[in-house]
Amino acid sequence: MRKFILILTMLFATVCLSAQNDIYFGLKAGLNLSSQKVDNPMASYSLRPGFTGGFLFYFQLKDFAIQPEVIFSQQGSNITFNDEKLYAVFTYFSIPIIFKYVLKKSGISFQAGPQIGFLSCAKSNYHPIAKLKYEEQYYTTAYKTTDFLLSFGIGWESKKNWIIDARYSLGLTPVNNYDGIPDTKNRVISITVGYKIVKLNK
Repeated sequence: MRKFILILTMLFATVCLSAQNDIYFGLKAGLNLSSQKVDNPMASYSLRPGFTGGFLFYFQLKDFAIQPEVIFSQQGSNITFNDEKLYAVFTYFSIPIIFKYVLKKSGISFQAGPQIGFLSCAKSNYHPIAKLKYEEQYYTTAYKTTDFLLSFGIGWESKKNWIIDARYSLGLTPVNNYDGIPDTKNRVISITVGYKIVKLNK
């Protein structure tokens, strides 16, 4: 998986270095609706809202664009256990590299690309090892520090530098890092609005 991310990153760098088209810097923010696929029949996991936002670079390449980002991402899930409503909150700093095909007349874009997330903290009032309700505490060390995802979606881009993206990010590998925790993979729906603030290659 790491080799896959490295190859795509090298491809992105090569394209950017050779690009003679417009390059922009911008900001973005929006809503995450995230959940987790957990191998745990004792509880159910559903969508939990959270904030996402950060900055982006936008490389225009004729009909295509590449949009690498550095974002703060609140993830996790709502948990139902014994008819009680609990939660798990995971905070990541993520780096997606999104490849876009843009229909110039309509501004609609189709997009896909890899994403790597770096875990900042994980907390919950559901004990993932004992599998029962527990007072809120941190479980950061019980999970891997990195998460690898594949993102794909659709968007719209205005001629006045606004960008709207809707993506689904699928965790490719389990993030649990402790024998007592069942396999856990992240699932994230993101709806964001961005703005290309400044053109870098004037």
